[in-house]
Amino acid sequence: MKAPMKHEKRLKCEILIDNVQNLAKQEKITVEPPFKTEVISEASKTRGNYNSQILKRRHIEAAKYLRADPDITLAADPVLRGKM
Repeated sequence: MKAPMKHEKRLKCEILIDNVQNLAKQEKITVEPPFKTEVISEASKTRGNYNSQILKRRHIEAAKYLRADPDITLAADPVLRGKM
């Protein structure tokens, strides 16, 4: 599952606020004062589990093991670092 883009979530929250304000103007609903600030703060939060489907726990454990071993030196590939 892919995490939602922040601007998409913010846009959906803005649409929700507009819809709720329109319903409140028509006196179909009543809105508590902190509603707008709560919705805006919710837009900045990320909910759910968006862990990588490629990087598994066993890969993380292997990396920790390699870092802990003083006889092994990990170096970045010079091609990836733009050295070649």
